[in-house]
Amino acid sequence: WSIANSPVIIQRDLLISGGGSLIIEPGVEVQIARGVSILVDGSIVALATPDRPVRFVQINSGDDPRQRWESIIGRSGSVIDLRNVFINGGGAGGTLIAMQSGRLSLQSARIVGNGGHIRIDDSFVIIRDSEISGNRMPYDSAIEITLPRGGAGGPVSDVVVVHNRVLNNALVAGVAPLRITNQSFDSPARVEIEQNLLVGAAGPNLALVTNSQLMGNIRCNAMIGGGNGLSLRSDAPPNLSPMLNIRDNAIEAHDPPNNPFYREFNIGKGATSDLPLNMTNNWWEVANGPYEPKANPDGRGEAAGPNIGFQPWLQSRPSCAPNL
Repeated sequence: WSIANSPVIIQRDLLISGGGSLIIEPGVEVQIARGVSILVDGSIVALATPDRPVRFVQINSGDDPRQRWESIIGRSGSVIDLRNVFINGGGAGGTLIAMQSGRLSLQSARIVGNGGHIRIDDSFVIIRDSEISGNRMPYDSAIEITLPRGGAGGPVSDVVVVHNRVLNNALVAGVAPLRITNQSFDSPARVEIEQNLLVGAAGPNLALVTNSQLMGNIRCNAMIGGGNGLSLRSDAPPNLSPMLNIRDNAIEAHDPPNNPFYREFNIGKGATSDLPLNMTNNWWEVANGPYEPKANPDGRGEAAGPNIGFQPWLQSRPSCAPNL
């Protein structure tokens, strides 16, 4: 689709067949009718520029939820590569972008004012330098990544989520802005989660669920607000310790649980884990470190759960973590 044909108006579902590619030139506006989806069996590529973004919007201008289009759906073996895009007015059924057993790359995207979330299943994913804000998401996390078979193995990360802002979304109580699940009991998964601003509501900011080994880096993120900072859940044996480098994160401003002591000192839950987890060299909101009844009873920072190693902690907020 060229700029000469812009705006491109889609009145009914569009299928990109297997083996076919849709290339969208910089500056093109794609206007999509109510309830309509783009279905991808081949590939869709929009390599736009900051000054000439590709726009996916409602066919009628404005922000009327009744006019929302449906989804961009990548099916098995497909590729979605969107760079410098603006996405607005979609997600009528609760999912805005979905990828199943393919490759998804979102880079320098602005995803605002939609009615659904991003769901990735059994796929390689990169989300980088993007903003996901002001969306109403009726179920699951803002970014929901599930690896039913674990990762591909080797040194390359299966999930790369770097330098994004995920905030001010209307989420269901208890869900996280970002949730990554490795459902496999046999195959490990590798993640790269760095320099993200993750602002929660009633749930955790970053939710990890793993039944096998989880490895990689969780660095320089800001986990702010809501009921918990980092949550790791697992049905694996309790002696499994994830091989995660979790450091230089800012863990701040979580709601105190309904406990007089926590409320008196305004101590929220900074991190909880079902497995032994090394979280040294992180910032827990105050210089005297996280509160932990046995290991640091004088700490007045965000509380660390009993399975979490946090000593030494950072004495000041890391400069690499983004600010709200």
